[in-house]
Amino acid sequence: DDIVLTFETRGPATFVSETSALMENTITITIDTFVEQEKIDRVDFIKMDIEGAEMEVLKDLDEEGVLKQKMDLLIEYHHHLFAEKDRLGEFLRILEKNGYGYQLKAMLRPPFREKTVEDIMIWGYKK
Repeated sequence: DDIVLTFETRGPATFVSETSALMENTITITIDTFVEQEKIDRVDFIKMDIEGAEMEVLKDLDEEGVLKQKMDLLIEYHHHLFAEKDRLGEFLRILEKNGYGYQLKAMLRPPFREKTVEDIMIWGYKK
């Protein structure tokens, strides 16, 4: 169940990368595998700040049925980390499909520019 994510390092910051000379592979395990290995009975809260890997993790939580459990989620979503990928709607649909309501909070920084990276805090809660 190991997953390899590729991150780019820029000083103290890292984020998921698709192409960069500064790439570094990181071996991870899924949340459901960790829960199983550690024999955790129940997860009440998941906090994600994983620099662009949010969609991959949410899809895995969906596919593995973890999102069917009643838990709160706090996710720092990185919108437009890759300028051509608009995936926020898909991300929110996964939450809705699993019975979650959500609140969004983003820093308002006018003027707006197309394809600019925006950090959005998403609090997901079971309805």
